[in-house]
Amino acid sequence: MGEGFLTHYEGKNDWILLSATPGDCWTDYIPVFIANGFYRNRTQFNNEHVVYSRFSKYPKIDRYLNTGRLIRLRERILVDMDFERKTIPHHENIYVEFDQRKYKDICMSRWNPWEGRPIETASEFCSSLRRVVNADESRQQEVLDICMTHPRVIIFYNFDYELDILLNLPYDNGVEVAQWNGHKHQPIPDTDKWVYLVQYNAGAEGWNCIKTDTIIFYSQNYSYKVMEQASGRIDRLNTPFKDLWFYHLKSRSGIDVAISRALMQRNSSTKGNSMEHDIYDSLRLTATTCEKIADVLNAIAECFEKVTACLMDLIEEIKRQPLKMILQKLRPDYKDKCKIRWLDIPNKVMQGRIRRFC
Repeated sequence: MGEGFLTHYEGKNDWILLSATPGDCWTDYIPVFIANGFYRNRTQFNNEHVVYSRFSKYPKIDRYLNTGRLIRLRERILVDMDFERKTIPHHENIYVEFDQRKYKDICMSRWNPWEGRPIETASEFCSSLRRVVNADESRQQEVLDICMTHPRVIIFYNFDYELDILLNLPYDNGVEVAQWNGHKHQPIPDTDKWVYLVQYNAGAEGWNCIKTDTIIFYSQNYSYKVMEQASGRIDRLNTPFKDLWFYHLKSRSGIDVAISRALMQRNSSTKGNSMEHDIYDSLRLTATTCEKIADVLNAIAECFEKVTACLMDLIEEIKRQPLKMILQKLRPDYKDKCKIRWLDIPNKVMQGRIRRFC
């Protein structure tokens, strides 16, 4: 929806725009706002409501201003069309394990073990944590278990290393594997058993499949809109299935919990007509919090080192104090001749200390 749409509304034509996809951000509503006369052009909208990030190398929107007016304008133009679906979606959250030791090492050292260099940005930090979590063997085993009970499965993934993992899994005999991503665009296999690997950005929308009732989300996507679009690939009006199964593979790591929480907030904000929550803000907050925790731990470690050094000095001072007091009772010329009257020394242990000191 863009310039082509704007050229058709001129002349005050009556029109109705049908869309099954809600706007994920306020910029998606700009053509409709302009068509209704709320704004003259995109520039006016950006000047009044958009704040761009100052530290980005490209025009990246940081936040929106006066969102209350935008909500009122959206409510004036949107008409909800309620309808009943015959399908029943079942969203199952399956929790898997992850390498906690390697996860903590990356959090503490900020080191990229795959490229052998320090982590430079917050996005790289999150990607490294996700790689540790998503490459765990328990996640791969869950995929195989689901494929054993469902002969035809669509698997959505994010990264290329996940594609390599999914391609090398030992599926059952007779299972044909095809893929749709930036590298290949293969058709859905026409066999009894198949696995279709789809990358979110490449195949989350624009196609449908009524040959299966199962989707596996191998890893979560950052965008709530993309997740909803991916779920809709098998939830069609002409599907022969009544029960649709969506398996979300997750872990209890901090990064997966943060993504799940942000998606839930985005879901609630969409239902409540509020667009103030952003997935990237949550991830940025998580990365910043981890950095602050690391700084605090380093400061605590330095304090412990200083306290330990002070205690050691104090212990040495306490050990030397009785010796000085004893030496003060000795003859004044003990430094020169080191002749000590052993009767003035209380016991043999102190006599040995005096001898070593002299």
